[in-house]
Amino acid sequence: MTLAQILPVPSPLANRLSFILKVALAAGLALLADIVFASGATLLEAGSVAGLVALLWLAALLICNPQLRSHPASHYALAGAGLAGLALAYEPGAVATLLFCFYLGLAIFLPRHGSFDNALRWLLRLALYGVIAPLSILFDLFRLGKAGRGARSFGLVSLLGALPLTIVGSLVFLALFSDANPLIGRLLSQAVVALDSPHLADLAVNHVLFLVVALTTFWASIRPLRLRILTSRSAFIGPTPARKGWFGAGAIIPALASFNLIFALQNLSDLAFLWGGAKLPEGMTFSDYAHKGTNALIVAALLAALFVLAFLRTGSPVSANRLVRGLVYAWIGQTVLLVFSCMERTLNYIEAYSLTYIRLNALIFMALVAAGLVLICWRIATSRNGAWLINANALCFSVVLGLVSFTNYDAVIARWNLVQSAGAPQRVVRLDIDYLRTLQGSGALLPLVEATQEPAHASDALMSLRYSTQKRLESQQADWRLWTLAGAWRLRAAGPLPTGIAVIVDPPQDSARPQIRSAPIP
Repeated sequence: MTLAQILPVPSPLANRLSFILKVALAAGLALLADIVFASGATLLEAGSVAGLVALLWLAALLICNPQLRSHPASHYALAGAGLAGLALAYEPGAVATLLFCFYLGLAIFLPRHGSFDNALRWLLRLALYGVIAPLSILFDLFRLGKAGRGARSFGLVSLLGALPLTIVGSLVFLALFSDANPLIGRLLSQAVVALDSPHLADLAVNHVLFLVVALTTFWASIRPLRLRILTSRSAFIGPTPARKGWFGAGAIIPALASFNLIFALQNLSDLAFLWGGAKLPEGMTFSDYAHKGTNALIVAALLAALFVLAFLRTGSPVSANRLVRGLVYAWIGQTVLLVFSCMERTLNYIEAYSLTYIRLNALIFMALVAAGLVLICWRIATSRNGAWLINANALCFSVVLGLVSFTNYDAVIARWNLVQSAGAPQRVVRLDIDYLRTLQGSGALLPLVEATQEPAHASDALMSLRYSTQKRLESQQADWRLWTLAGAWRLRAAGPLPTGIAVIVDPPQDSARPQIRSAPIP
């Protein structure tokens, strides 16, 4: 239901009121964002209030854009944006921010497009719109200028249309009169002297620039550009016509048979030595076997997937051959087993050394590769088209990103490393502590609290790290702009700091290692 249907007023007046509402919402969101991020923190460094801004942004779109409420396909995108906004309200992060922007853009353009066709094309559309979005406010200012020239009354349209000319002309005349009128020149000189303070000048410039960027962003979502390239229908719509493959069955079958044999050799080796614990040949250690070649095996799995996609197109005569299908199913099954072996190698490497961001992301990536291989197999079995495969993989990827946005990597990494090395405190100091100090988030606090509560496993380095992590979180929670729900829960669960703790002080000039001493908490 539009504003024209709600209000018993003529359509031009309803349209004008609708435009005023959009201006008010965009300006209000820009001012709120400026207040929230006035400390200079980016969205990734802000607190739960960033989630409040995101949810209010979503509510503003629902108020001023009735198509979002009535279009069925937009409901799923709005739900995704809402979940991402809740993740930002719990604890802001890069993944939740990207998901929110993607689903928000999807919800805006789905009513114009009609349906969701292809995830890859939608990603390209939204990326293109992100580049040209600032033009939206410029086009509207140009339209206001044209409307203002024909406006008979001194109304909002004529005011907004004349605003750029008013500002530029006023600055020009002030500059001229400052030279001709000593009084005006003195007032301007005093203003320039006041702004000559580096802090005040930088603060004013930063606020103005941020307001311009924020207003442009919010306006581009409330009144998006209407470009044909953003709403064109995908070529993937409809059934994929039958195509001839690049090679016939006579060439594909020997290749698939050879690939199956080579993959079988690798998989049998992994089953015997990696999974079964068989004795390795003389001169080779388990570390040499398990910790090498993971990247090469993943590349082999990706090449296998590309081969199947390139040479066994849906609807081609080759893909209908039963022998070819059997060999493909066997090869994909072996490739999935190969990926699982790569994951086992990575887990062994983590157990031998420690868990890090890169290794955790590598495990997630391998799981997505395995899921993609299974989807390729299902596509061949059910004769699906390319759009289905892209959308299915995009759905898996978005689900994983959604789970990651509610997961704190620092907590996972710290807990794993501390639990695995709890039986060897010296190893913790030598290996884990150095890496745990690089975790700048507050997620490691509770694992550190649990570790320091066990006297047999605690150490001065662990106590010092807990002290610095908790004090940093307390300082962050004291600022309402940086306060987060997750941080408040962690501080409550951690409890007060002990009465005495080991803190790390700067090393002396003749020593490269930090010195540890005991000191009471101030």
